Amino acid sequence: MQKPTKPLQKQKGAALILMAFIIGLAVIAYLLHALDPQRLRLVQDKKTMQTLNEAKQALVAWSVSNSLHPGQLPFPDRNLDGNYDGNSDCNSPVSTFVYSFLIGQLPIFGQTNPCISPQVGLAENFKDAQGNRLFYAVSRNLTHKYENFYEDATAVISREPVINPDITKYPLLNPNYNNYPDIKVDVKSYPWLRVVDANGTLVSDKVAAVIFAPGNALGGQNRTGVAPNIGQYLDTFVMSGTIFSNAIYTQPNQAFVIGQDGSTVKSDDTRFVHPYNFNDKLVYITIDELMDAVGRRAAYEASSVLNQYKAKAGHYPYAAPLGAVLANHVSSGVMQSGLVPVDGTDICTCASQLSCSCSFDAITQVTFTRGSGTWTSRTEACTRYSANCNCVGKGSCSNGAENFTCDSAGNCSHNLSGSNSFTYTVPGYANLRKLVVSGCASPVGKQITCDDAGQFAIGLDVPSWFTSNLWQDYFYYEWSSTPSLQVGGKTGVNAILIGVGQAITSPPYASKYIPVAPYVASTGPQGRPPVNLSPSLSDYLDSVENTNGDNIFGATTQQKTSNYNDQTFIVSP
Repeated sequence: MQKPTKPLQKQKGAALILMAFIIGLAVIAYLLHALDPQRLRLVQDKKTMQTLNEAKQALVAWSVSNSLHPGQLPFPDRNLDGNYDGNSDCNSPVSTFVYSFLIGQLPIFGQTNPCISPQVGLAENFKDAQGNRLFYAVSRNLTHKYENFYEDATAVISREPVINPDITKYPLLNPNYNNYPDIKVDVKSYPWLRVVDANGTLVSDKVAAVIFAPGNALGGQNRTGVAPNIGQYLDTFVMSGTIFSNAIYTQPNQAFVIGQDGSTVKSDDTRFVHPYNFNDKLVYITIDELMDAVGRRAAYEASSVLNQYKAKAGHYPYAAPLGAVLANHVSSGVMQSGLVPVDGTDICTCASQLSCSCSFDAITQVTFTRGSGTWTSRTEACTRYSANCNCVGKGSCSNGAENFTCDSAGNCSHNLSGSNSFTYTVPGYANLRKLVVSGCASPVGKQITCDDAGQFAIGLDVPSWFTSNLWQDYFYYEWSSTPSLQVGGKTGVNAILIGVGQAITSPPYASKYIPVAPYVASTGPQGRPPVNLSPSLSDYLDSVENTNGDNIFGATTQQKTSNYNDQTFIVSP
């Protein structure tokens, strides 16, 4: 075998040098491309916007899942306490409110005193592409009012905002809680925050919250201190003689700006006062977005107790009439459509100390306690223990000629003399309310005791925020004995809820429909209590499909419009 000649070896060496040169050029080209300022800015902006949207989703989720006040938003982490520690900084009850309380960094860990429960946070430290924590501004309509106010000469109480679909417009079109003296809140509403574009053109005037990414410090900003003020993070500029600033919050409808990044503004652009320093990025949450999400939470809570009632009773509770007012959403006993009967699915009555009537569908048991003596025998669905006879259905207890008897409908009576009592226990999904001052004591937990003539209601134990925010006024409810309802293309539906939203003031809506008895046609703007105490179906629902009585309703995905804000939810199946 011959050895390679020297010319061939030289050719191979030259090829390797050429290949290395080409690879080097490729690496240099890649580095130049990667380090291109414009490309780098676009990559960072994309990362920042992704973080902003993740923070938006987390903030909405925090609000909707709030165990006590769904729809409320947290106070920001401000520097008035000398630091940005990740906790919400709520104002003191003795403080004078200023709007700067409502802007600061997005809270991470939770709320501290004097913030109300639940004192939980977002549990994530969102940062922009430059490593800065995000900032946040919130509407006063959605925060707890920590400053005290005088309701009368003697009482000083704090305020919760009433959050339901009527909050979305300013001023409130139907502030029906003004007419309910039992609700001790400040019902004053404020205009919503605004967002404008780089030209000052309005983008939205129904903004519940804004989340900002501050980006790198620009000319004049100094972030080296322990807790620099907000102007060291968020930017201000002047365009055509108008000041735009994301660092200022002095009025309820403060405008925040989606400005033009300073890196794209030329020095000869006469629209701006130079030097032009702006690199804020932002996303915002509209009140409509938030209320859609809170409405789904409210529908879930109502559906849960309705389904539990059906599991116990074998059927859904009969509906309360349309037009029901506060504390009177009580079942009609016959109608399968109307409002959710949160205040009373069943009414129980003791005619005297000798007899009481309460359906076994609504209770877990009735315990009759005799004032003296014991029971010696029992029948069917009753058990005995000493002086107590516990019945979960038809049955009796006796001792000689003395007896206590219940029929299958829950009509119970006895023939004993002396002091005796009926104690009713309800399931976990139910609550109790004494209707009149009578022989029934006030409920204790899930039990109520009667020893004479009286009456009480068994209602649905929805969370307290559901009724205090009047969500019972904003759901139409219907069920069928057999699953015969249809929602969009889905058939075989057993029960539905329709979120009715605000009353619509500008027809046409449901302009041609067949009114369903006992409700009559309505041709003007929708009217509900307390303005209209005898509303029709079209005062609640907005389309022909939802009001014509054919058991077919709009799809759960049907989009809202200016004259259609029904939101259909399937309760079962």
